[in-house]
Amino acid sequence: YVFVQQGEKWIQQAKLIAADAAIGDQFGIAVTTEKDTAIIGAWLDDVTVPDTGSAPDAGSAYAFIYQRGNWSQQTKFIADEPGVGDHFGLAVALNDLAVVVGAPDRDTDNSTPERKDAPPTLSTGSVYSFTRIGEFWSPVISATISEGSMPYDRFGGTLGMSDRSIIVGIHGDDSAGKDAGAVFIFDYVDFGLEVDPEPFSVKPNSGLKISSHAKIKTSEFSHSPRQTQLLSNYPNPFNPETWIPFQLAQPTSVVLRLYDIEGQVIRTINLGYKKIGFYTVINRAIYWDGKNQLGESVSSGVYFYRLTTSDYDAMKKMVILR
Repeated sequence: YVFVQQGEKWIQQAKLIAADAAIGDQFGIAVTTEKDTAIIGAWLDDVTVPDTGSAPDAGSAYAFIYQRGNWSQQTKFIADEPGVGDHFGLAVALNDLAVVVGAPDRDTDNSTPERKDAPPTLSTGSVYSFTRIGEFWSPVISATISEGSMPYDRFGGTLGMSDRSIIVGIHGDDSAGKDAGAVFIFDYVDFGLEVDPEPFSVKPNSGLKISSHAKIKTSEFSHSPRQTQLLSNYPNPFNPETWIPFQLAQPTSVVLRLYDIEGQVIRTINLGYKKIGFYTVINRAIYWDGKNQLGESVSSGVYFYRLTTSDYDAMKKMVILR
């Protein structure tokens, strides 16, 4: 429910419900607001996973915006690879340009080409961030404690956010004793998390005070992509321009090819050699102005974009509506 103050009274303004609300989702388990935007978690939402079916209790989160006197659902956030019982949406935080969502029961995948059946480390937890470009949201990074994670650490069980930092609760951390808990504070740079050595935890009743400029860091955190991946373009549908985000797990040459519905290449964008990193924000993602190789605007319809590197090849669909 949304309440607004009128004089000395609080008046109910709206009741927000997810467009795809279902029994047991527990929409409203976590809520955060910033100006005209509200982010609401639904940690027990059953998420549909392409090719594999449903992921019960994977969780989701929703963005609602207030415009012209009304609240409306803007988008739904889910993890890039939703897993059963991840509980994505149990914690949410927001600032003007980005939102972060915790999935504290996400497991760490320990499988390798040599040990495909290696069991996962349970409930290590993960935090996901999304950046806002106008009315659109684009996934940026999923963050975990990459080394030394223990079962049931639940990284991301609570979250806080300022213009400079992201605060992550890891209430199952055992570094000061079983389930003593810890808090990690990360710098948020270029809509990715950047940290330096030395973990930090706050002991109850220690009298320690932390200023808003404190930097609490851990060398165990990795903000490099775990895998090379082509992401969904934004906006989509679009007219006349769009951005195509991707991430690289290793340095490589990158080429993007655009195809029409008949499979003909209409544009090739050679990006050259790129370093490891997230190419997801508007000044790093691939830009397409809706024109072919000759500089002519293409017509409305379905198009495909294909990202190729030395060891990766993937294609996605987009739509131009002129």
